[in-house]
Amino acid sequence: MPDGRLSCTACDYRGFMVFRRITLAYHFADGTTVDAPRDIRWCSDCGNPRDTESSQPALEPLQAELDALKASSATPRYRVKRWFSRLFGLGADDLQKRADELRGQIRLAKARGDECRCLICAGVHTLPLTFDENGVCTGFQHDCGGHLQLDPPDMDAPRFNYGRETIHLDDAGKRVQWSE
Repeated sequence: MPDGRLSCTACDYRGFMVFRRITLAYHFADGTTVDAPRDIRWCSDCGNPRDTESSQPALEPLQAELDALKASSATPRYRVKRWFSRLFGLGADDLQKRADELRGQIRLAKARGDECRCLICAGVHTLPLTFDENGVCTGFQHDCGGHLQLDPPDMDAPRFNYGRETIHLDDAGKRVQWSE
């Protein structure tokens, strides 16, 4: 995978953004698990870009989609289809799976709000890293007053390929020990 080398326009800061496939699994007290993506943000406590929780989506579109799915599942045609599925021992269909996924996302968004916790230090002082077309970070200013920028990738640099990882968190966004 390409590296995400960073430098500052005003000081000698050098850092890395590591691109990995990470899934966050939030475990609620009632046994419910909700999966969510991770993000890379600036952690003010660590002073570096870190893997963090993603910001939660707006509740209104999620609720609107869930309401539309509920309306679709209330039709007589869908009820007959579900009845036959249960009769023949088939699992939940795509509509039911999507509705369950939306319920989990809504629950997670309500529990987490706008807080995006760092997955390294568990600090909540994180800022988004967004880059313009020139690779300069917008919306975030480094401590020295400069701006972070993405350095061009070094095509001769060694590359690392990271496997998929799941990080288990409680409903407050703190790591928990999990065994499967």
